[in-house]
Amino acid sequence: MGRQLERILQSINRVQSTELTWYLFDVYGGTDMSLLDLFPSDSVGLIKISNTGELAERVKQVVQFESGVFIASLDEQLVIDRKLEPHTEAEFGFQLNRSMIEIRAFDFQCFEILLRDEGMYNQLSRAFAVH
Repeated sequence: MGRQLERILQSINRVQSTELTWYLFDVYGGTDMSLLDLFPSDSVGLIKISNTGELAERVKQVVQFESGVFIASLDEQLVIDRKLEPHTEAEFGFQLNRSMIEIRAFDFQCFEILLRDEGMYNQLSRAFAVH
């Protein structure tokens, strides 16, 4: 599933008009290297990836995601309430008000993608034959 998420991110990267910063939460899965090395956290414990291309390169190294929340924002200093941190099993809908994209990996099987940009939705729908 890491390769599948890589393809989704590459499609997003092709149509995004501005650079996005990605925040990762609740990431578990199987890989040949430590997830902590692949997705290191900063001094306050946040995992932040500075652009979509870099995230795509990292996720392709994950064999299978068990869970994960991948949130894209235009805000490079997104404030996260650590007690209400986004998680995979949250109810449907955006978990952060300032997010542009939220992708959730579920139980080794699928991704749920929430988008605020209709053009990006149309691109992903065509790329992955979603109707």
